[in-house]
Amino acid sequence: MSPFSTESSLHDFAPSIAAGARAKRLLWASTGTKDPSAPDTPYVEQRAACGTINTMPQETLHAFADHGHVKQALMMEDKAAEAMLAAYRLGGIDADALAARLQREGADAFSASWHKLLESIATKAAKLAENGKA
Repeated sequence: MSPFSTESSLHDFAPSIAAGARAKRLLWASTGTKDPSAPDTPYVEQRAACGTINTMPQETLHAFADHGHVKQALMMEDKAAEAMLAAYRLGGIDADALAARLQREGADAFSASWHKLLESIATKAAKLAENGKA
């Protein structure tokens, strides 16, 4: 069973955590809907799982708080996951290459956002200093 399946499964890791280990947490990044004509909460509803992190945009957070529903927490048994990956391989999808690409693209996107934030802070700080308010 996945450590993200239920809250009780996280308790299985409690002794390790008590000894100083930090549990890995699954991160769902930017789970907002990109298509304005599509529903606004399915990516949150479909990926809800205990012990995970979801970096949804503020608009999605408000939409989910207003009308979102978790129908069933994300659960993936190891056998089901292996069968799904095998089906992808049979379909010609290199899951390892795809995972590496998505990780690289995700890291690049976060890095770009971070640098944009730093530039914005530096610009605002310079304006404040220029006006004698820093």
